[in-house]
Amino acid sequence: MKISQPILIALLIAIAFTLSCKQNGALNSLDTSFNSWKSYKASVNNSYAYNYTKSLSTGISTITTITVQNGKVTQRDFLEYKYAVPPTSNIALKDTLTAWHETAADLSTHTGALPLYTLDDIYDLAKNTWLKVSTANNNVYFEAKNNGLISTAGYVTKNCEDDCFIGVNISNIKP
Repeated sequence: MKISQPILIALLIAIAFTLSCKQNGALNSLDTSFNSWKSYKASVNNSYAYNYTKSLSTGISTITTITVQNGKVTQRDFLEYKYAVPPTSNIALKDTLTAWHETAADLSTHTGALPLYTLDDIYDLAKNTWLKVSTANNNVYFEAKNNGLISTAGYVTKNCEDDCFIGVNISNIKP
């Protein structure tokens, strides 16, 4: 079956528009969430804490807690753990692999955790990096499940099998 050139051009435009709308939908949702963030940030005097969580296909999970006071990161906590079933039980228990705490005096002295990002930094990375990738090669994700504030922003390269998410999962944003 031969497709005429005008029909082929219309089809290509429709596909490009559909892919663009998907990405623009994430960016529009991000803009709405960012407006909520600006209001929240003002209400807490730009002082808050949040958790960044990551789970790997190996069963290992991490939680990085960032504390911000007046717009500056003042603490960072890290927990790496997995669930294991002891031989004498069939109930999985949390097994801490690594844990540490940094204060303003020793920030960035450990590795393996989320860098010292404020939520302003996270929104900026989402807008200018994680949600700007090509939707032809990537599945783009954005969610605002923290009372309208960012919870997930990032992408997964299509056909990737394990641990492919590039971006953030944020939970427990609190004053």
